Formats: sequence, C-alpha cells, structure tokens
Amino acid sequence: MSTAPSPPPLDATPLAVREYISHILHNHYDVPTQEAENLAAQWKYGRGSELRTFDVDVFRSIFGVEAGTMLFAYVRKELGSLKASSSGTLAGGGTAQRAEKDIFGLTPGSRSEKLQAQTFLGLISFVGFLVSYMMYYFLPVTN
Repeated sequence: MSTAPSPPPLDATPLAVREYISHILHNHYDVPTQEAENLAAQWKYGRGSELRTFDVDVFRSIFGVEAGTMLFAYVRKELGSLKASSSGTLAGGGTAQRAEKDIFGLTPGSRSEKLQAQTFLGLISFVGFLVSYMMYYFLPVTN
C-alpha cells in the first residue's frame, strides 16, 4: 500500500481530482485500477475546493453509497490530519480549509440581509402579538 498524495489544492483541475480519487480507491481500498478509474470518472467538473466542501450526500450521489461514503470519510480524515499538522500547508502550496456553516447555513461571522429582515419581521410580529394580548385581556370592556 503506497502513501497517499495530499488532497489536491483548492484550484486543482477536475482531472487532478479524478487522479486523486482513483489513487485513493486503488491504493487504500484495493479497488481494481480500471474500476477505480471508472468510479473517479464520475467526478466531472468539480475542482479541489469542491472536494473539500461537498458533504457526504453529494459524494454518495456522485460515486454511489459505498464508494461515496468511503471517499468522503477518507478525504475528511486527510483534511483533519493536515489541519492538525504543525505547518498546515498542503503539498500544492495552499492551506487546508473546510467549509464551516452555522445552523442557518451561513459562514460564522458573516451577515445576511435576508436573515436580518426575517429576524426584524419576527420581532415585529412578536410585539404585535404582545400588544393585542394586552389589549384583549387588560383593557376594560365598555358597553
């Protein structure tokens, strides 16, 4: 079993990503060369950045359930070990990165006008509810 190349840099071509995937399947999961190349050929257009940001469901939809799950786990493990390394740099010259999103699908620290508008409307709705509640229960009824 040979050592694996580092994950391709963020701007790696689709061909470089396919070669990386084929290498991983053949050398680390003992998939025959031709089958590994056929599976890797299903990666059509994505670059190295997509390899790092796609989630397990995307890997499964591209490569199938078994191969997609294995590849996703392997790539995440490799990225984690690169992140934990002292230098943190990749062989291609880039740095290890991963997409981080919060529960709203935003990058932490970023601002979204849509989210701000929804929060504002939610606050206005809540205040309207409180005012109507107070009026209904606490204003005297006059006949």
